Parts: sequence; C-alpha cells; structure tokens
Amino acid sequence: DSAAPTPEVVVGADLVPWPHQVEALEALAEWDGQLGALVMPPGSGKTMVMGMHGRNFARVVVCSPTRALAAQTLETMGRLMPDHRRLLVDCDATGTRDADDVAAAWADDRPLLVSTTYVSMRDIVSPLVTEDTVVMIDEAHHVIGRLSETVELIERTACRALLVTGTPPDALMDDDDFE
Repeated sequence: DSAAPTPEVVVGADLVPWPHQVEALEALAEWDGQLGALVMPPGSGKTMVMGMHGRNFARVVVCSPTRALAAQTLETMGRLMPDHRRLLVDCDATGTRDADDVAAAWADDRPLLVSTTYVSMRDIVSPLVTEDTVVMIDEAHHVIGRLSETVELIERTACRALLVTGTPPDALMDDDDFE
C-alpha cells in the first residue's frame, strides 16, 4: 500500500521521492528542536531529502568533509532548491574563500544555499549564521568527536543543526539530545 506523496514533496514531473524519503521529510517537518539527526543508509537519497527539506528555510548551509563533496552537494541540492541562490565556499577554482564575498552574499535577503567544507564553515561561514539558518552537516559521523563545535554554534546563534549520516556511530544513536 504505497500512497502517492503529497504535492509539497513532489520535486518535478519525473523526480518523486521514494516512500522512505517521504517518511524522512514528514519526520523533519515535525522536527522542532535545534539539534537533529537524519540517518538513512548509504545510497538511499539523503541529499534529495536535504534539498527538499532545505526549501523550507531562507538560509541553508551544508557542510561536507571534502571540497569535491561540497561541490557535488551544491549542484544536487541546487537543482532541488531553484529559488535559492548558490554559493560554494572553499572549493578550488569554482568557490570562494573571500570572507567579504561570503558576507555580501549573506547580506542579500534572497534565499541562499551555501555549501562548504567543515574547515571553511568554522573559519568563514560560522560567524554569519543566525537563528533563521539551518546547518546540515553531511557525513556527520566524521564530526561526532567534535560535536562540541556544533553545540557551541547552536548556542551562539540559535540556529538549527541537522546531522546527516549513513553510518551513524553508536554515540549518535544512543544520545537523547537528538531528535
């Protein structure tokens, strides 16, 4: 018994989320905390869920462990978030590490999708994050040991942070602080 997804989760004529992605989107729609986790198996469409959920926010920052993944994520999520301007921070020739460029893009009131590496998040993007921002930390199993940086960001800015992983460590699955 597979019901058709509701219109608000249909991305286009030929891109419709799978039932497990609809279930994840419905859970994210109910998420009202500041720190959450999206745990889905590798290859199950986490980036699609991130992009579809990101459309609900004016400011979306996606942090990735590598420059290549930051670029790939921006391309994929950008297609799912056509109303958001796109900015790649710290990605070789196609991105920027100029803090003034990033601040100027951030100052514009139009919706913005920023894709960055963990390092550039800390060094360049983090000071700009505000309460209307959702920060999605892709491949979050890489940062569980440094979770205090994410918690500090949430406390300082009142933003929402979503840890996204396909291979959750036990520390993430056992923590009552996550929704």
